[in-house]
Amino acid sequence: MSTLLGIHSALGLTAQPLQTVGTRTATRKPWLSTETLAIIDLKAEARRNNNQAEQKRLQSTFRAKEKADQESFLNKLADEVNEGLRSNHYVPCIQSHQNVNRIKGDTCYHHSQPS
Repeated sequence: MSTLLGIHSALGLTAQPLQTVGTRTATRKPWLSTETLAIIDLKAEARRNNNQAEQKRLQSTFRAKEKADQESFLNKLADEVNEGLRSNHYVPCIQSHQNVNRIKGDTCYHHSQPS
């Protein structure tokens, strides 16, 4: 963020656009809630402060919340698949199936395998 502010000041711009628009956090795991992402930040702060007890407590909290977030995300995808199947819209079903495979780390082969 400070780099972006430095670029803005070098160009003679104010920080107003940043305050209006804000920044976007990219996540590798889109199913994580903002609460879970906040725990990651707290855990990083504990690590920087060498507070191992707090870091361990936050790690167990993170794992529990991550599991719950992932389950609710997968349930949402399953609901989307069921709704697509009921209304004969198969493209969202296929996309959701691919998302589930990506999350679970599974590979799915729909082509016949040579014997």
